[in-house]
Amino acid sequence: MNLRMRTLFVFLLVNPALALVSKNDVIPMGNQTDSIQPFILQTWKNRVIANGGVHSWSNENDGMRVFQEWIAMMTLAQSGTVEDRRRVGLELEKYVVQKDIQALGFIGTSLPFPGYTNGDFDMALLGCSSLIGLFLNDRLVLTDKTLDHLIRKVIRVWGQTPKDNFDVLFVSVPETENHLFMIESTRFLTNQILFENPRHLQGLQALRDSLLTAGVVIDNNQGMLKRLLLRVMNQAMCKGLFEFNAQIYQRFTIHALDNLYSFSHDPSIQDGAACLLDYISTLFAFQSYGSIRVGPFRRSSEAYQDTTLLQNDAACSFYAIQSGSFAWNREPLHGFWSHSTSHASMALYSSVLKYRIPDPILNFIQTRHGEYRAEIHSAYVSKEGLTHPTEIYYGGPNYLLTAGGRYETYAGPNFPTYKYWFSDAPWVYDVITRSSSLLLEPVREKPRSWADLLHFKGPQWRANNLSLYRNFIYGYTAVDSHNSPLWPQHIPVQWIDATRKPLTCQTQDFQFQFIDRSKFGVYLVLSKLRPSKTFLRWEYQKYLRGTVEVVDTAKIKSILLLKDSILALNSPKKSWPSWFHRYVYVTLNGDRIHLNSRYDENKTGILTVESATTNMVSESPEILLPFPFPWAGDTLPDIHPMAIPVASKQSLAFVHPLFQVEFFTPWRGKAAISDGRGNMYVFNPSSGGYVLLNFQEWWNPKRILGRENFPVSALSTGVHDGI
Repeated sequence: MNLRMRTLFVFLLVNPALALVSKNDVIPMGNQTDSIQPFILQTWKNRVIANGGVHSWSNENDGMRVFQEWIAMMTLAQSGTVEDRRRVGLELEKYVVQKDIQALGFIGTSLPFPGYTNGDFDMALLGCSSLIGLFLNDRLVLTDKTLDHLIRKVIRVWGQTPKDNFDVLFVSVPETENHLFMIESTRFLTNQILFENPRHLQGLQALRDSLLTAGVVIDNNQGMLKRLLLRVMNQAMCKGLFEFNAQIYQRFTIHALDNLYSFSHDPSIQDGAACLLDYISTLFAFQSYGSIRVGPFRRSSEAYQDTTLLQNDAACSFYAIQSGSFAWNREPLHGFWSHSTSHASMALYSSVLKYRIPDPILNFIQTRHGEYRAEIHSAYVSKEGLTHPTEIYYGGPNYLLTAGGRYETYAGPNFPTYKYWFSDAPWVYDVITRSSSLLLEPVREKPRSWADLLHFKGPQWRANNLSLYRNFIYGYTAVDSHNSPLWPQHIPVQWIDATRKPLTCQTQDFQFQFIDRSKFGVYLVLSKLRPSKTFLRWEYQKYLRGTVEVVDTAKIKSILLLKDSILALNSPKKSWPSWFHRYVYVTLNGDRIHLNSRYDENKTGILTVESATTNMVSESPEILLPFPFPWAGDTLPDIHPMAIPVASKQSLAFVHPLFQVEFFTPWRGKAAISDGRGNMYVFNPSSGGYVLLNFQEWWNPKRILGRENFPVSALSTGVHDGI
């Protein structure tokens, strides 16, 4: 190890800014980035020390990790002395300039064909763009020579011509969504640096002059690139992300958007990126619990057999570091971020880049206020479009039920995956579903894999799992034998008390198990349908079907009383013939749920519901909006909450909203809606805070963050020019 690197390590080891608490403390409300950032920086510091320095610049390390490590060290240096900053800057210059690092491959999608395997370099460029943007104004940690070299010899992406497709032999295929965001966000920000040349560097001026001579337009206001980015962001606001919940890939889209929000000097690009980040953040708030989410996703197909809950979903760490609500150890030496590079990278970028989850959304991540139903659609799925939801969730104070999703086959060009090729597996763009499942206080339970969750058994990546009604789910699993005696639900081993017999009973139509999870504030009622015995061997008999009802312990005194109540509610009258089954499940609330006894991956599970609460007056107050929706984006005087509640407003009666979140307790009404036309709001009644977006006009995104009365001063600057 040379003298410079040794002195750098001494700085890393003794930097007083990294004094950490040795345990996970109780984290207060509000954004927690500042308090958790030292943990993630310490984690990256440990990685560099353990490796004996920054990783080498090679295809094996694909460049991404290199920029992550340097960003962490440069951030640490900025909290030190002037000499610390100079030392790190000279080390980076040596690494970049003296070693003359160059691009490691081509930008865009890699494919399993000769000549197409050395792609994806735009993933590394995303980190390079972050590094430049973060330290552009600090000439000690990012020297002029380093900046010049990174722009001219590493990034090399400029101009106005997008890379919107990739060619495979004689076939041109549209570039994937995450690559489009990565490449064009980097191109836009590189153009900005070349055009403005804020350091007045002769090398960049010469590059700019040569590009202009060659007819390359680098003024983002004069070309098509700005329009492309705004149109793509607007399309995502109106249709949803194509790669929704994308295992592996969603983190790259979030990172690209945060780069644009953090470093773009164009107000429309900055506001457009913020609108889409708010949209993604809102979805995450209601589809996750403890920064863990279990839902359907599109891409990557290689992850469909992954039984871990976190490994491939690194976007979770982007939100975890800001919310402080996560179900893993943050300790730098042995915590989750110490061995998961993808999660550590997202935690790092979330902490150093500009975007902060708006408080009304952040509060929904941190606090389980009551019962809500979140229904999310995608305009990209099959012929049915928005007529059927893609995701359904039902959350309570201590739990989150996931329906599992609806399988969709991609309707356009597709290609097989590296691992599975043409085998029986989802292709790249298929919507991959999950089995219906239950999360219980993950911050306390710390589930790590599917084995730690209550869920319906079996591989269910190609399923129709949408049978969720309030705190009740209906599911199934395929089995090898007809009329199997097994149960369709998987119960985590740690939930089973070996010293007690399970609490069971049965009626003519159901078998029941009762599980006491009162330490988490709930009792669970599991049922299994009891089909009529037959000597015939019908295909539908090779499925086990069952239900899960989650009961708040505040609603009944004991699990024994719950057992008696459920048994009485679901026992047929004496006059009912013993040979005839009627699969109607009656919940503790008295709702009568008619079940399809032949429910499988193709059929609908819940046929009808006779609600016992339809004509009852709810004790929960209705949500009243302190703003008009849809919002026109104009300047309005301060107004008071509207007299018409959200739940019944005619203007909110959209045919197929992109997503909607309806609360039942402690308030009643819709707390969040995206109408599929570019309009969105999130209203948090607990604080009166709200997020209000208008992205109807692709060239003019508008965003407002408010609290209580409509704050005129918080409005965006208005119509953006220069398109």
